[in-house]
Amino acid sequence: MESRYTQEQLDEILEEVSGFEVQLEEDPTLPSLGNLYINERLSQCRSYTNRIVYYMQKLQIQIRAVKRELLLAQTDYDMKFSDLLANDESVKQRSSFEDRKALAMTYLHDELSMISELKQNMESFEDVYKIIKMQHQNLVRTNSDIKTQRQIIKEDKQTFMYDGQGSDPRMADGNVSTPVRNDGGSIEEIFGYQVSIVEEKDEGDNDEEEVKLPTTAFDKL
Repeated sequence: MESRYTQEQLDEILEEVSGFEVQLEEDPTLPSLGNLYINERLSQCRSYTNRIVYYMQKLQIQIRAVKRELLLAQTDYDMKFSDLLANDESVKQRSSFEDRKALAMTYLHDELSMISELKQNMESFEDVYKIIKMQHQNLVRTNSDIKTQRQIIKEDKQTFMYDGQGSDPRMADGNVSTPVRNDGGSIEEIFGYQVSIVEEKDEGDNDEEEVKLPTTAFDKL
């Protein structure tokens, strides 16, 4: 049978678990952080969570074992108590029922001590279990916060694919500029020709604006 946690061991578990905190930066988009920061925090959070789950499982097993022992001890006490009241002559000689109960209980001192000890053990286990379960819930929320920060970093990187200021330069001042490739090149560099539009003529000139079509390889044939 697996050994049971002592009160000293329970105190050590609580002290260890109380230090399971993962510190998150207020601004995860700082250049000095990045994916390394996220991976480290996720790893730390996972390590703490696994440790707490281990303690929770151990305590659950011990709580169930204590409950079984307590049930058996209580049943044994009740049977012996009833037998003393009904059959023990020294108990039956007492005039009042309360006196008979008190005497019977003195005969069952060891059984009562066992029941009391088991109840204390179960209460201690359940109290520690509740505390570390709360810490587990905190780590679950922290893990969710880390993943949120990871998404923030991802979105921040996507904005810097444009001008690094969180805006698309193609939409700056209401004008659409030449589309930008992911590698920094423009559409002009891809097709090898210059797209140009002749500016409108001075006001009062009724001629339509002239559009110079792009020169392509087909025009040279």
